Amino acid sequence: MGNKRLKKRAYSLKGLGRRGLSMLMAMVMTLSLVQISAFATDGEESDTLKPQAVTDNNGHNITLSKTAERVGDTEWKVTVKADIGETPIKQQPLDVVFVLDKSGSMMWCTDPDHDKGSHVHERNDEVQYDGTWYNRVDSTHWWGHPDDEYTWKDGIFGSYRDEFIYSACPDYVACTQKEARHKVQGGWGDATDWLPCQYKDENGNWVNYETRLESAKAAMTALEKSLPAGANVQYVSFSSNAKQETSLNDVVANGGTNIMKGVNLGIDLLNKNHSTVTKKVLVLLSDGKDDNGNYSSKKLKNFNGDVYTVGFAVDNQNLKGMIKGDGKYLYAENAEALDSAFTELSTRIAAMIVDPMGDEVTYVADSAQVSEGSVAGSISVDTDGRTLRWTPTNKDSFNNTTIQYTYNVKLNPSEENGNYTNIDLNNTTYLQYGVEQNGVKNAYTANFPIPAGYYKVSTLEEQFKVLDENGSASEITDSVQKPHAFQSKVTDNGTTTLDVYAPTQALDTNDEHVKYVYQYSKLDDDDINVKDAEGNITLDYIEPYAGNTIDVTNDDQPHTLVHYYAKEYVNSVEYVYDNEFEDLHPNMDLPEKQWFKRDSEQTRMENPEDENEKYNFSGWSTSDVEVDNNGKFTLNTDVTFHGSWEIKPSYQVQANYFTVVDGEQPEQDNTNGPILLDGCPIYTNENEETHTVADKDMSYFGKPYTEVQLGQGNPAGVKVDGRNVTGIVPTTPTTTITVNIYRYVASPAYYTVTHKYFNVAPDSIETEVAGDGYTTDRIKDTHGQTVKADSITPDTKNGKYEVVDRSGDIVLDKEQEKNITLTYRHYQYAVTTQGDAGVASLTETKVYDKGDNAQVSFTLNEGYQVKSVTDNGTDVTASADVNGVYSYSIKNIQANHAVVVTTEKIKYTLTVQYVFPEGEKPATGFENYNKPLDYGTEYGPYVDAKAAPAGYTRTDSGNTTGVITGNTTVLFLYVPNGNATVNVYYQRESDLMHLLSPKSQSGRIGTSFDVNSWKIDSITDGGKIYDLVDGAEHGKGAVMTGEYKLGGTNIYLYYTERAKANITIKYQSEDVNKATFTKADYTAQGYLNTQYNISGTTYLPETITETLADGSTRTWYYSGKDQLVITGAEKLNGTLTGDITVVAKYYLKPTYSVTATYTTVSNGVSSNQTDAVAKQTGEAGQNVPFDLSTYVVKYGFTSSNYQNDLSVNGKPASEMPAMEKFGDYAVTLSYKKSVNSGVSTTIQHEFKTFVDGVETLDTTTAPDDAVTETWGKTVDMSKFSKAGQAGYEGYTVEKYSAENGQLRAGDKGTITYVRNLVSVVFDLRGGTWNNSLNNVNYNVVKGGSLDKDGQQPIPAPTKDGFKFAGWSAQPDNAVPTGTFDQRTVFTAKWEQEIVVTKSYFYTVTYNYTVTTNGTVTYQDSETTQVQDTTKASQTINASATASHGGYTFDLASPAEQTADLTGTTREAPHQFVVNYVLTVNNGGGGRDDRDDDRPAPNPDPDTEIKDDDVPKSDLPEQPVEIPDEETPKADLPQAPVDIPDEDTPKADVPKTGDTMGLWVMAAAASGAGLIWLNLTGKKRKDDNG
Repeated sequence: MGNKRLKKRAYSLKGLGRRGLSMLMAMVMTLSLVQISAFATDGEESDTLKPQAVTDNNGHNITLSKTAERVGDTEWKVTVKADIGETPIKQQPLDVVFVLDKSGSMMWCTDPDHDKGSHVHERNDEVQYDGTWYNRVDSTHWWGHPDDEYTWKDGIFGSYRDEFIYSACPDYVACTQKEARHKVQGGWGDATDWLPCQYKDENGNWVNYETRLESAKAAMTALEKSLPAGANVQYVSFSSNAKQETSLNDVVANGGTNIMKGVNLGIDLLNKNHSTVTKKVLVLLSDGKDDNGNYSSKKLKNFNGDVYTVGFAVDNQNLKGMIKGDGKYLYAENAEALDSAFTELSTRIAAMIVDPMGDEVTYVADSAQVSEGSVAGSISVDTDGRTLRWTPTNKDSFNNTTIQYTYNVKLNPSEENGNYTNIDLNNTTYLQYGVEQNGVKNAYTANFPIPAGYYKVSTLEEQFKVLDENGSASEITDSVQKPHAFQSKVTDNGTTTLDVYAPTQALDTNDEHVKYVYQYSKLDDDDINVKDAEGNITLDYIEPYAGNTIDVTNDDQPHTLVHYYAKEYVNSVEYVYDNEFEDLHPNMDLPEKQWFKRDSEQTRMENPEDENEKYNFSGWSTSDVEVDNNGKFTLNTDVTFHGSWEIKPSYQVQANYFTVVDGEQPEQDNTNGPILLDGCPIYTNENEETHTVADKDMSYFGKPYTEVQLGQGNPAGVKVDGRNVTGIVPTTPTTTITVNIYRYVASPAYYTVTHKYFNVAPDSIETEVAGDGYTTDRIKDTHGQTVKADSITPDTKNGKYEVVDRSGDIVLDKEQEKNITLTYRHYQYAVTTQGDAGVASLTETKVYDKGDNAQVSFTLNEGYQVKSVTDNGTDVTASADVNGVYSYSIKNIQANHAVVVTTEKIKYTLTVQYVFPEGEKPATGFENYNKPLDYGTEYGPYVDAKAAPAGYTRTDSGNTTGVITGNTTVLFLYVPNGNATVNVYYQRESDLMHLLSPKSQSGRIGTSFDVNSWKIDSITDGGKIYDLVDGAEHGKGAVMTGEYKLGGTNIYLYYTERAKANITIKYQSEDVNKATFTKADYTAQGYLNTQYNISGTTYLPETITETLADGSTRTWYYSGKDQLVITGAEKLNGTLTGDITVVAKYYLKPTYSVTATYTTVSNGVSSNQTDAVAKQTGEAGQNVPFDLSTYVVKYGFTSSNYQNDLSVNGKPASEMPAMEKFGDYAVTLSYKKSVNSGVSTTIQHEFKTFVDGVETLDTTTAPDDAVTETWGKTVDMSKFSKAGQAGYEGYTVEKYSAENGQLRAGDKGTITYVRNLVSVVFDLRGGTWNNSLNNVNYNVVKGGSLDKDGQQPIPAPTKDGFKFAGWSAQPDNAVPTGTFDQRTVFTAKWEQEIVVTKSYFYTVTYNYTVTTNGTVTYQDSETTQVQDTTKASQTINASATASHGGYTFDLASPAEQTADLTGTTREAPHQFVVNYVLTVNNGGGGRDDRDDDRPAPNPDPDTEIKDDDVPKSDLPEQPVEIPDEETPKADLPQAPVDIPDEDTPKADVPKTGDTMGLWVMAAAASGAGLIWLNLTGKKRKDDNG
């Protein structure tokens, strides 16, 4: 027992071990299913775009980096950077050999027609055509052109061509092909086998083409020049053999073509330099194929360099197999292409950076750019677009700098999902450079790191599947709609979504009643539909797919969207409009035909409305199904709803525009019919409307209208109140209302304003002025306007004239031009001047205007001075003589002035001095004295020359006689004997007049003197400056030293007046294009080197008053110093060094005036009042000073009368402009109002009647209508029309005496009516009616009918033995009930009376049929006897059920039948057929109406059918209504659902790492372990029994 327990425990432990292991493995599997996004690392992939830079390349401290930045889903911007260190680098040292083909064909050209051969227009021994040579036939016949002008049409010339007259032969046409010679063989003396090809130029001269050899030499030379400095270049030429050339110049084309000899020799030359530090390049050019067909050699195979091959003129593809290294084969068909090929070679050979694209990417055209700050260089792209090459611009070496450029690459992403990595953006990119150290050049190459790109792709496929009854799904293949296109997007470059398309509610098939109805959708096998509150599937998606997208950012998985459908039988619902209108705009578009599950409940759509509110909608109706009051119906058939539109009642208002001129008859402005007003027609369901005439309709062609009146012919009840038209009843068709809109104007009338000006002279004589500007003004205004004389703005010519008289007020008349005269006076005064003999010049006597200023200036003769100046006897000397300036000003002249200048001679002093040595003058007898003398007096008599006393000698100053011209001193010098004097005299050179008193001193004879201090440079005398003259004797060089000598020494210094400069000030307009004035220049003189100052207002006055030609004045204003123009000096004061001219500018201040016109129109008569502000002076820069408010309330006018016509200088203005200098601004505005009173207006009536076109006496009358209406308005005569009123039946208005029926208020008008009657005669032809035995005569309004209900009934005659058979008519188309537009005669027709009764016949057949389990088991029929009736139409009604033969049958034919019995007879009656049926299903279903004890229906055909079983219904019966039963409702979508597009919330998709495989392996291992455990456990269990 214990052992058993022990064993069981051991077993249990083992079981626990296995179970524990099972649990562990299960945990591992569970963990393997957990999202492992936490193990992913961000940024690992991006490192491949930025590989580590390669540093210190070749030990030259060069760092190379190449990185990329992702700029698109599959586009990257690559940055190439080489940081150059201290070691200078440059382009690689090159060892280049040019191998040049010099075979004979290199003498040929590259012309495209070369291979076609020569073409010449002349006879030759042999010619070539299309590559074939033709020799002459014999000595006289040639192959080739027979002459210079024509060629044979077929291109080949046969024999005997020269026997034709070529120009007359139709087989010849003019040759336009260029003449050329190709493949011209060389002669014995030529150095080559071939000569250059030639062509004939326009002058007929043969010119050589450039040979292939010449083109090749030029291209190789250009390539050599473009190579880096220091390149070692060698040349090899080859034909049949090869040789090294020292220069290409000596190469001559001759011989065959042995390409490999040239190539091998070139390689030998390159290999002679065994250095590996230079780049070796071989360039081969050939124009043909190798003679031996050999294009390879051992040397070529072993050559470690670049081989470039060029096929020139011949595309030899064998050359492509010869390229080596970075070499390339290029084909150049001509010289131009050869230049391009060698340009590419230059770049390929000389480039420092070679940058090929990766195998999976392409270069983005034009994206390469050298970065700012990089070494200058250019980037070229190979012709295949696969390799970039960077070449420096400067061939010099460079260091401590950077080469950097960028470009973009892109690839076309895969459409399959996946994670695509390690996409090399470039193939091996390298820097090839050279370094020169100690004179040794070495070539180096360094590789750049290569960045690798990456991207992820996610996909989504949409599928349609149908569910069968078992829920299994299969692909739908027969639907019209198909799934959306397969989606594939790159997902790891920003937020990325794929479309999760909304399902289609139903898919169509070719059978329109079979649809696939949507059930639900799954995305990646997950349910994604939103369910409603009842758990039903909706068309909406759950989050995060509600916006119809799935976030696949950084996702590389495929996705599948499956829409599941159920196959259903459906019916359609369609809405159609039964009518349409072009301008109809419903507020909803009708849906297309929609399909829903059969027998489902649907709801009728809402009624649309017209957006323009013009039409009414009838509502939706259908006869296909029954629709309840809520719009619900059961869809058991295809349903079409019909709706129709009808136009709403409407009205429109139209207007006629009238202008009333001077209160006369209105004149219509719109001559082409009424104008439809704004917004019309107007559609409405209202019973009555009011229409307001809009502001814009109160204007016609820009003219304002002021009054609205009702027009003619409007419906009753319509009225006008102001601008409101009331009582409008909209109708269909449109009600039209006519209004008349008026404006009131006055005719232009002219008047003149005459300005008469008179000058009153100083002697009070009055003279009329008739000069320019004194004209008569002709002014336009309006008829009837009163112009007040006081309203005329006087033109005083800026105040020069005074108004002294005005004529009276005037009333303007358009028939007569009236006048207002203003009289002005202008007073003038004389300023007379008088001077005596001392006056040298004096302002002349002059006449001045009143208020003017006058200036009297004068000068004096030399030696005179002012004694007095008087003005009208008043001494004004003090103001006329100021510091020697003689000028007298008279301000604001108001009277005559007499100015008298009186002078007197200046008295000078004669001084006589007796000079003795100090202390020796006698006490008496030699007294000095002064004698006053007038200017010009001989002073000799007044000089007392006293004899010298004993012991003295007398000398004098030498001027003891003369004329007084200034103060004069005469010296008598007395010196002791033995002494002498030295005297210095200061004299004016021109007349030796003394300017200063002489100076004298004495000394012993023989002793020296020095009087240099007495030499004076300048002297001022009498206001004049005199300067010492030049010269040695009397001037600046005069000797002022010496010895005293007997008789004395006299020194005479001469002076001349100093030179003067002119000072001129000119006065000019600031803008001569606008106005000018004249003012005399200011002129003055000043001594040179003296100070001047002309800055004051004396010289530059602030204002200048200009007197105009008409005597008026205007004021000019100083423009300021900034406008001065100064020549000869820099400023207005300083030292005078020469002539100075100053131009001072002046301007006119702006002027303005305001004129407001106030017009009153009273009963058509206009009167005006004018409020005018005379012209005023303003300031430039300020706005015109005008305030509208000051012109509003005047003369009874208000702001409402303002005409909104404010203008400045005739141009409309909303605000006042800023005034400018010289400007003149005339502001005008106007006000207008009408003041009209009521006047009596009379309307008379006149009637006329015509019978059968002949006027007859008409005694109808109507009293006159009198109405009072406001003057200026009109009376609508149509309102007073009697036409159609009681007592005036048949009358219509023939005409109105006033145009358009609008009678002007105050006038008398007539309405003329006309009644046109026609006679209608009934000829009874012997019959009688209403006691009439003869004709019945009526008069009927033309176009009307008989008044059958009144006094003109249609006769109903009778005649014994006859039946009235109607009327015959003349005209024959007339009928008594019709209308009549001419005389009509009806004649009675009679028929002999015969009584006849008409009968019609029919029968009814009843058919009975019983069907049991699909087999007809009983049939019978019964036909009624022939029925007769007097009615031509018969209707029968059958009951819904009938009993017959023991059965109850259901009606299977229409319950009601109607037939036309016309033509039936008793023998051939109409046959009605009524069918009854009974269906019995014994196996279930169907109906069996038999009693339980009755046998199954299988009656004996011979069974007698009783008549009682035939339904006895009275024919016809009323139809029986069969009530509709309620249709079962299926749970199906009832209507299509619109799913709005919304933005789908983007979920963060976890990023997976690269350890997924490990987790999958772990899960697989765990699963295998569980299986093993399960199997082994089971086995043990089995073993243990």
